[in-house]
Amino acid sequence: MFRGDHPDLTRTIGRALKLALDLGHPRTGSEHLLAALSTGHLTPNPQALDSLTAGPPAGPPAADPPAGSPAAGPPAGSSAPDSLTAGSPAAGPTSAGPTAAGSPAADPPAGPPLDLRPAAVLVAAVLARHGATPAAIRDAAHLAAPLGAGGAVDQAVLAPLGVDLDRLLGGTPALDRRAGREPLLPFGAAKARRRCARLTPPLGLDAQAAYEASLRLALARREREHRPEHLALALIALDPGVAWVLKTAGVDREALLADLAATFPPPRRNPLLTLDRGIGHRVRHRDLVRRYERTTGRAVTSTDALPALIRG
Repeated sequence: MFRGDHPDLTRTIGRALKLALDLGHPRTGSEHLLAALSTGHLTPNPQALDSLTAGPPAGPPAADPPAGSPAAGPPAGSSAPDSLTAGSPAAGPTSAGPTAAGSPAADPPAGPPLDLRPAAVLVAAVLARHGATPAAIRDAAHLAAPLGAGGAVDQAVLAPLGVDLDRLLGGTPALDRRAGREPLLPFGAAKARRRCARLTPPLGLDAQAAYEASLRLALARREREHRPEHLALALIALDPGVAWVLKTAGVDREALLADLAATFPPPRRNPLLTLDRGIGHRVRHRDLVRRYERTTGRAVTSTDALPALIRG
């Protein structure tokens, strides 16, 4: 059963809105979503990102325990207490016989170790590993203001033609005005757009389209929840504004997307889900791209990456 938005994703959207407000930007765009993802919900201070991949801090060596204390062990010449003799539970496995398979003391199963950090922290770690740090993304967002990263892409296209996009639009509200009517399905889409427009600052059409695409990606992958990694995959695979931000920050977008896809593969709960994704990924891919382009009025960055993100 699909459980909807994970709390980490809700917090990510909230951080993006707060970041845009703190920076004095008139709208919350896809660049703010990317910046919010780059912090991770356990790292409110961007400088704390170093701790995502670093080991425990080095500290002074532990002092020797006083003689006679339990930590010091038995004194020299004495035998170990009965509770630590061979064959007792605390003594662990001995050469007399291995522990039972599946017991806590048994050898761990072969394979890569599981990373048990929350997904939001893992997303931030992958972004940081490729240079998409909060500071780098914020710097690019400053360069794109006030039109946003998507507007910066449009400006780059129109500038050689002598078109001043800022003067042509007459302000940022025109960026988030749909060119046509809302589709009939899903029900309530127009109401949701109005609600996004009333936020402070308003949630731009590019951010709304990225959220919707990430939700459709989670559903197409047959996930149980809509989580931050789905938003990260959708932004980096689809959004031209995010592609502009990453290029400005000197980040290899394709390498970053490949790393995220490897870190967050589709679920493999049973063969039927895998078969369903393989059969239906083309239709879901086309629908996802079509809805994104209809909402934003911009072509997606790369359509070739989506099928692999859906079927794995």
